[in-house]
Amino acid sequence: MSKIQIGSTVKLLDQVGEGIVTAYTRDNRILVLMDDGFEIPYFEKELVVIGQTSVSEISSSTETISQSASSQLQEAVYMAFILNGIVKDFPLIDVQLMNRRKEAMLFALYSESEKNFILEGRGEIAAGASKSIIKIALPELLAKDRFFIQLQPFSNKPSVPPISWSGFVKHQTPHVIEPPSWPMIEELSSRAMLVQVYPDKGQNIQVSRNKESENAGKMLKASQEWLLKEGRDGKFEVDLHIEELLENTAGMDNSEIIRYQLRYFEKCMDEARRRPIKRFVAIHGIGKGRLRDEIRKLLSADNIEHYDAPLSKYGYGATEIIVK
Repeated sequence: MSKIQIGSTVKLLDQVGEGIVTAYTRDNRILVLMDDGFEIPYFEKELVVIGQTSVSEISSSTETISQSASSQLQEAVYMAFILNGIVKDFPLIDVQLMNRRKEAMLFALYSESEKNFILEGRGEIAAGASKSIIKIALPELLAKDRFFIQLQPFSNKPSVPPISWSGFVKHQTPHVIEPPSWPMIEELSSRAMLVQVYPDKGQNIQVSRNKESENAGKMLKASQEWLLKEGRDGKFEVDLHIEELLENTAGMDNSEIIRYQLRYFEKCMDEARRRPIKRFVAIHGIGKGRLRDEIRKLLSADNIEHYDAPLSKYGYGATEIIVK
């Protein structure tokens, strides 16, 4: 195992720069969150440890809902990463589904690694109950790229059509690297990181209809909020300019803004695969080219075909993506 631990502050031996170790990759490299906010993989021989950093010192935005000790859980379904002790010097994480709604749920939970899906668990969760899916050491958890979950609630109202929900849960954030720093959740009597997965207005809601429930189905369909919009020429697109995504960026530096834009772009990729949409245009602007470069780096890493969008409409500030 590498002598460089997750949470270590490191600097580059042959280049200028330093950052914080956030994870290990499967090709024996070390993922470092650099000062400019980007995570870059390095081999151990390229780094030297200069200190140890707690997760509270890492500047990062995250879409996980980490509850404080005094807060109350909402009427929702959560995917919970719960600190469950230490095994062989590594934190042991209990991955649970927590159903805080007043209806039972059918579920299926998969983990994804290198585009391969593994079924971690499936079954039923009663209303107000929790179910432990897997208990896993932190390095093994970090080796999983993300999770995919499917939920099917049992409605208490026969006139309302069942709503099935599915989506990806991304746990790879700097907050995950130091479980002892996670907030204490009163209800769990333990430290945990929570991600609310249902209900989620931003996800694709699939409605099962019949003649008696047509009106209810139309109401649910109207509540969909797609990230990818269809333009007048029939092409789907998303404008990633930060002023289009957030009303206020007060307190955010440039690296945090770019990280937010990249996460939004990844959500668009997930949505395109689900709907499905074969191609769409990401409008990123010109600027200094950092957002464009990072988007294309992500696409190239997954061997996703992409090229400059038509100059006549988008100028030099957009990329067209062919979704696999």
